[in-house]
Amino acid sequence: MVVVDGYGIAPVPMTPAELKAPARDMSFRTIELREAATTIRRSSSIERHLSDAILRYSPTLAVLAVHRKESRDHPRMRLVAREFLARHGIPTIERKIVDARKLFLGRVRGRRRDDLSERLAKDFFPELSARIGENPERRRYERHAWNALALALGVLAEFRPISAITLSQPGALLSPTFKKLLTHAANSFRG
Repeated sequence: MVVVDGYGIAPVPMTPAELKAPARDMSFRTIELREAATTIRRSSSIERHLSDAILRYSPTLAVLAVHRKESRDHPRMRLVAREFLARHGIPTIERKIVDARKLFLGRVRGRRRDDLSERLAKDFFPELSARIGENPERRRYERHAWNALALALGVLAEFRPISAITLSQPGALLSPTFKKLLTHAANSFRG
């Protein structure tokens, strides 16, 4: 699965030098897809990054993020991504970032700035907890990656609840909204 959120797709190490680099240098990088000045440049940038993501990740599904406060460019960027992915046989779904945040926090915003990242690290990926709150610049930059991770986990829980449970730490099932989604998804597969 790949999440396209308007801020990019995190690259994975591909060259020998990148593979030898410490893991913390390679994760959570994003590519600014809105930097291109024209619609044509923006479209080709999206297609280039998606092509790279297809080669690197071989996704079977793409999640297109819907922002709470969208610019007029967001729907166009999703359309370009959707059409490109369709040409490559990759289905897409759209999900709202606010819904993913509500799934894990019970609300759109946490009480503190790092609540979403702390929740996801604690409940799913404890090894990422060292990345939280390193510095304000990095925190702002990585916020999009945490939102993308929340979207991916929400879609995984929706379509593959057993896989989501397998990834989770015991505390994840204490979240009423996450548990409700898992229960609903599991029941829909039975009946």
